[in-house]
Amino acid sequence: MKRQRNTFFTIVKAVLAIWILFLIFGTLSSAIAGDGVGIAIGIILLLISLTLWLVLARSSSKRLQKGKPGTLDKISTQGGIQQNSPSIPTGNSTEQDRFVEIVQGGKPEKKVPAITVSIHYETGGSLFLKEALRFHDQEGYAIEPVPFMQYWPTYSALNPAQKRWYFYWRSEIRRGNYLPTDQSYIILHVYETLNLVEYPDPDLAAQRIWSLWQNYRAQHPKLDNYLPDWGGDLLAFKKDVATGLAWWGKALSLIEYSPAQLSNLMIHQTVEAGNSSKIPYRLWLKLMDYRPRNKFYQEYNAKEQLDQAYEKSILIADEYWKRIKGQSLLFEFTSSAIYPIRKPLFISALIGYSHPESIEWGSSRVYLGDARLCEHLNSVVKYTENLLRKKVGVSRKLSGVVLDAGLAKVLYDAFIPGKPAAEPFTIKIDQTRVAALRKESEQVGALLDTVIEEQIPVPAKPLYTDLAEMRRLWAKLDSNDRSIVQRLFHNDVTSIEMLTKYLAPNASLPHTWIENINKYAVDLLGDRLIYQDATGKLSLAEDYLDEMGVVVFERPPEPNQEGSAAELVDSQWYLFFAKLSPVEITLIHIFAEKGCLAEATIEEITRPYQIMANAALDNLNEKGADVLGHPPLYLDGEQWMVETDDLPILRRQLSITEDKSNAHI
Repeated sequence: MKRQRNTFFTIVKAVLAIWILFLIFGTLSSAIAGDGVGIAIGIILLLISLTLWLVLARSSSKRLQKGKPGTLDKISTQGGIQQNSPSIPTGNSTEQDRFVEIVQGGKPEKKVPAITVSIHYETGGSLFLKEALRFHDQEGYAIEPVPFMQYWPTYSALNPAQKRWYFYWRSEIRRGNYLPTDQSYIILHVYETLNLVEYPDPDLAAQRIWSLWQNYRAQHPKLDNYLPDWGGDLLAFKKDVATGLAWWGKALSLIEYSPAQLSNLMIHQTVEAGNSSKIPYRLWLKLMDYRPRNKFYQEYNAKEQLDQAYEKSILIADEYWKRIKGQSLLFEFTSSAIYPIRKPLFISALIGYSHPESIEWGSSRVYLGDARLCEHLNSVVKYTENLLRKKVGVSRKLSGVVLDAGLAKVLYDAFIPGKPAAEPFTIKIDQTRVAALRKESEQVGALLDTVIEEQIPVPAKPLYTDLAEMRRLWAKLDSNDRSIVQRLFHNDVTSIEMLTKYLAPNASLPHTWIENINKYAVDLLGDRLIYQDATGKLSLAEDYLDEMGVVVFERPPEPNQEGSAAELVDSQWYLFFAKLSPVEITLIHIFAEKGCLAEATIEEITRPYQIMANAALDNLNEKGADVLGHPPLYLDGEQWMVETDDLPILRRQLSITEDKSNAHI
């Protein structure tokens, strides 16, 4: 029975030993693959298994050391054995007997098997470094390019053909010949360079990374997300923080992105040195949430004239606050609290040498994301753009401008020289003259009433410059959000209190709701959509009112809704509207209201857009045939009509009720 038990323990220990070897192999595989979760699970299971193995081994040893009952009973203090029975151990002693030895003093020595476990663990970075050193001197010979795509490229991920191309491409890079190649090859060489295998000197290594970035960023724009970051980290860690910041200052002349914490630090150090005028324009832009993308900006910024004007206005404002308050606007509109600046090192890179997870770069105020600073810079830039719009005859203005009167005058004088800013004026009313004018007006009105009733009013030419972007924003909102924006457009909601009444019971708070809508608007339009003035009044951005006048009547498909036949029709009409030009939008709205239009009226509508009536009608019908499957308009004598089946759908899509229409059907 005992022999069977010993056999059982031996089998269990053997199985555990095989399991432990399997765990060691699995953990090493996870380490090579860079799988942190797999490494952790493997180590935990390995420790548990080893502990169980040791317990079993110790238990088995104790059983063996007890010997057979009646074989050895007492051990004498003189080293002899006192026997109770004639059964004296002979040369035929059992396996259990042999585990007890008589030593000096008569005490038995128990021998427990000693097991030493040593686990050597290597990271993906350290394994890569070994490979990089091994392949550093490998030269390549001319070969055709071989595609390669790997998120964390290593030598082991290359097949033989890819290796041959990589070593040839790298040999050419070392000669200054930057052959076109896949991004993964570039990243692999950058890993070599970051590990200081290509150049032991971090300055030279950073220069190689810069050269790779500049020569390949046009072909691979995603390099902008990695190489500037890694190059700055290399210099900051292997040299000093000042060198790392200088790298980022140079990089900002090429890209908008920079880590927020480093942007704060660069701004802070520049302001403290009294050189706020030397802050790169790209850093100023990061402090605002106004991102000009409107048609005015696109039309007049062809040679960056508007960007230069924006930068000039910011510097004027900065000098104004230095003169008035003795400090830069960057200090005037931010908290004086100072925070340490830490940044993670080498995110997503394979690094074989030891380094901390992050390092401290310095300390700074918080500039990015500061609401007061953002609002002030938005107002400075928008006020400047409004002045420039006025200068070229564009009547629409940007909303949300709140400026100190003195600063507004300084900006006005800078951008509209020789024209004094408008002074406040008073109005004196001559009541006698008012009465006379009222009487004349009534007489003229009576004469014109019959004529006006017979004419279809031709609207002034709307701009619709940002209609596509506004439609994307409109489609992003759910039906409840669109309903509230419609109420804002129609001035049915003008305050936070009124807004609260219309928000869904489980919706966010009013200010949070406005922030969410404005976040969508900034992403798609480059500016906020909803503003609240100093008195608490809510309004929509003036610059987008024309576009809002179109989209608030449209019904984009609801997200995640099941597509019924009616919803499919609605979706087709929405796509049709999205293809229309400004003149076609104007026409289709009037057609929806009237049902039919005379050719002479259509000519009047299209004339301000400098397009012939027939051309506009042909375009409308071509787009209808393309999207709806048929032309929506047809000529009936001298009148252009909307198809009978299409008219109710069109009116429903544009929220036009019967009482708004006087169609002759």
